[in-house]
Amino acid sequence: MITLTPDTYPEQHLEVLQNLIRVLSGLNQHTEAKEWRNQGLHVFQTLLNSQKSTFQKRQLVAKFLPFSQMRVDVLVEEGTPILALEAAERTKNPDGVTSKLKA
Repeated sequence: MITLTPDTYPEQHLEVLQNLIRVLSGLNQHTEAKEWRNQGLHVFQTLLNSQKSTFQKRQLVAKFLPFSQMRVDVLVEEGTPILALEAAERTKNPDGVTSKLKA
């Protein structure tokens, strides 16, 4: 039996988590959905950091765009809108070239 752990199959694990989070949210089980969201965000960030090239990072961000949006949502929920804007900008522009936000 194959187990889709984050260590052995991180992309497949994230795909399963995406679907699980969507289902739990649809069933109004928001607390459990948030727990899985946090786990998924950790796996996604670890996988993103392990990519060597910008091209690989862009592919990963495109494939798992919902996790990028979830990260922005978490930052907004935590009351850090500036960090949320910066995270959204990094998602748009993963090369690290960000535009300066004007106050």
